[in-house]
Amino acid sequence: MWNGLMNQRHILLFSVNVFLLACWPGQAELQSELKPLQNLLGARFERVSSGPGVQIQHDADRAGLSARFAPGSTAGCVRLGPVSLPSGTGVLRFTGALSLIGDSTCSMKVIFSSRGVASEPVNVLFSGHAARVGDVFQDVFVPVPSAVDGATIEMHLKKVGGDVPALRLRYPCLIALRVPAARPPAEDAVLFRQAFSEPDGRADVVGKDTATFPAWSCVLPTAAGKSGPGLRATRAQHAALFALPDQQELVVRGSVSFWLKPLWDQGDARPADMVKLTRGGRGMALIRKNHGWSFLFVVWDRENKTHGVSCDLRNLVRDQWTKIEGVWDAGKGLRLIVNGVVLGKKEGTWPVESVGAVALRVGQGEHDKKEPAPYVLDEIEVLRTIEAEAFQE
Repeated sequence: MWNGLMNQRHILLFSVNVFLLACWPGQAELQSELKPLQNLLGARFERVSSGPGVQIQHDADRAGLSARFAPGSTAGCVRLGPVSLPSGTGVLRFTGALSLIGDSTCSMKVIFSSRGVASEPVNVLFSGHAARVGDVFQDVFVPVPSAVDGATIEMHLKKVGGDVPALRLRYPCLIALRVPAARPPAEDAVLFRQAFSEPDGRADVVGKDTATFPAWSCVLPTAAGKSGPGLRATRAQHAALFALPDQQELVVRGSVSFWLKPLWDQGDARPADMVKLTRGGRGMALIRKNHGWSFLFVVWDRENKTHGVSCDLRNLVRDQWTKIEGVWDAGKGLRLIVNGVVLGKKEGTWPVESVGAVALRVGQGEHDKKEPAPYVLDEIEVLRTIEAEAFQE
């Protein structure tokens, strides 16, 4: 199924590139008008170059390229740009099949410029796991500051292993997007809401911010959800990462809910993550199928110790939509609620700490060694408050 999705995306991007190839002049100037399908890298990726220490070779079909360390080099970079940003650009979107080969490492940065003056590099998040899997399409979304008219994305490579190609890019595309129009404000309690109704993967609500695009995504809605499209997650790279605003109260108490349709049989021992909250790279809250016997909800405290509750996995039936909710209060305990019934509960308290930005990973996790169990996910919601009756007997 994933191969079919990749083929569809290959065809889509190939069609876009063919269109651009037909209409792009030899030394075309970027137009000031914002065009959603205009690849800022050029039809033949003429705005992709190598920095010191790296050599680039274009693929025979001109649909991609490989980067190899120069003889004697252990570090270098590949540059996408510089490109001119049309007026009104609010988000820079990089799309492509990004593959890391061998033991080389890669970090991604963007350098914005205004009237020729460059800003300090800003780190850009992408899925390192998907890059290691290879040939997985990623969407990377970078918010663009105001009064910016240019940008360059740099992929910094470091050599660890033998002399092999360090990086492969297939169908790289850099697109300028406008910030989506503001939607009616959600209830104050709603921090995040995602119904997979937008084809570019943006969420319905992310706090009070307007930047509802994910930091990175390897998925598009691929199945019928509970209501409208949903996320079919069958591989570890089927995931999206959203950056949430600073949320001190969410560390103390909150809830995560979603609709889940299992695609696994009873006795299936494969694990699967559905939703995970992290802070500073450390775990904060997680809901998952815990191998073949239990469905687990766990939170981490200030000392990085876990507190969890679970229920029998037989409460989740294949091909049936099930409402899942995890509720936590650092002064009271945990609740795991399935179809409105509390099936896992734990009383207790734990220490919390101040927290900055929170990241929300939707879809499969990337650390399980076994192939994950498949499912469909829909209508995810994160609340920074909890219902009063959640801890009533």
